[in-house]
Amino acid sequence: MDRWTLAQRIRLLREQHGKSQVEMADMLGISRQAYGRLENGIRDVSFIEIQQITNYLEVDYRNILEEGETQNVSLTALCRDEQCSDNAVVFEKIEHIVGVFLVQEKLFYQMKDRKG
Repeated sequence: MDRWTLAQRIRLLREQHGKSQVEMADMLGISRQAYGRLENGIRDVSFIEIQQITNYLEVDYRNILEEGETQNVSLTALCRDEQCSDNAVVFEKIEHIVGVFLVQEKLFYQMKDRKG
């Protein structure tokens, strides 16, 4: 799914649940401006953020993702849906570690681009 479509679905769900951008940003631990960029399709959304959004709005992740794209959903969300709760904590930790590496990779390339 492209970033724009994902952003529009997140915005629609937020509006349907009567939440403000400030509330969503606070829940994700980001600024309102960063959340606005997320909803405008300018900023990428991580799998962990998708999970946090769906948990906060109490909706199934399939409400955000198109049919056939569930393979891109967090392992934790898939595990929860398949009722393999024993592995959910492990998957959550793995996703967190991968997320940290992805952030570090982005920072590395941003710094590299500035120097070059």
